[in-house]
Amino acid sequence: MRQGIPALKVLRFTRCFLAVWLLAGGQAVAQEKTYQVAVIGHSPPLSFSQDGGKLTGFNIEMAHELCATMQIRCELKPMTINDIVDAVASQKADFAVVGFIVTPERQQKVLFSKTYFQSVSVWLSRHQTEPDHPRTAAVVINGSAQAHHAQAAGWNHIKVSSQKDIAPMLSSGAADGALLPMLGALSLMQDKSLQELGLKTKVLNVPLLTGSLHMPIDPRQPALVHRINAALDQIKSDGRFDRINTRFIPFRLQ
Repeated sequence: MRQGIPALKVLRFTRCFLAVWLLAGGQAVAQEKTYQVAVIGHSPPLSFSQDGGKLTGFNIEMAHELCATMQIRCELKPMTINDIVDAVASQKADFAVVGFIVTPERQQKVLFSKTYFQSVSVWLSRHQTEPDHPRTAAVVINGSAQAHHAQAAGWNHIKVSSQKDIAPMLSSGAADGALLPMLGALSLMQDKSLQELGLKTKVLNVPLLTGSLHMPIDPRQPALVHRINAALDQIKSDGRFDRINTRFIPFRLQ
């Protein structure tokens, strides 16, 4: 009569199997990549802090939707616009949910997604001041396409690190106007501290300040470009893009 496997050996085998299975499972969890996603810390209505410090805004909610659609774990990393392209280029971030105009200089550093949305640049000023006048002090955000344009055009300009620095400069008279993307101009027009200044707007039809915006992506991850593009297409086609748009912006993007 054939004898069965002793119960002690069965128990030891089961424990060994469970230990190997749990170890393998633990390694799989540990090896799951957390994507570092760069966002601008303060650029309403695209990104801003609610009461309690939680980030929200159009770009922030789009970042959450992109990560959910790609089924990846993400960590948002707030930073200034001046740091974002270099952060993605140096692997400090895998990609950024921030719209950039594609320039030859930026293309040498990073890859770009398909069109995120369209934008124009706006000159927002006191008393209809012209931005290229020698006595006009123009404020721009360091690292932006608008800052590059002001410098190349020889404007008398002042660089600041964030959109939140612009309102105090306009209200105090330290700057006569600001050149910034239309969404930033919209936010400043709604700033209560600037309501009495009677700010005027003027769209600047300059090629490198107008057109499609794209998200920068780590150049060592070309496959990520296709994943982000597919996720962006899905978010736009199923209505999520428009719903987020409506929450934060009073006109339709794209």
